[in-house]
Amino acid sequence: MVRVTVRIGGGIGGHGKVVSTMMELEDTATLATLLDMLGRDLGEDLRRPYVVVAVNGRRVADQESCTWILRDGDVVAVVGATAGG
Repeated sequence: MVRVTVRIGGGIGGHGKVVSTMMELEDTATLATLLDMLGRDLGEDLRRPYVVVAVNGRRVADQESCTWILRDGDVVAVVGATAGG
């Protein structure tokens, strides 16, 4: 099993502050697998391009999420995109 920390913020799921949780996944779990799991709870809030996803501080493009294998100890951040000027 792989344990990853998931940090959700930026208004996703109605959370104004960053919410952090630990999740256990299969050893071969991809980022896309994790996002699908989160999507069951967060629904439309998790729809791209309205969110930015990063693993260990590195932004991960949508097309990379299917091949990005998560490793034990990874930190995944999911943040709602904001606009302003």
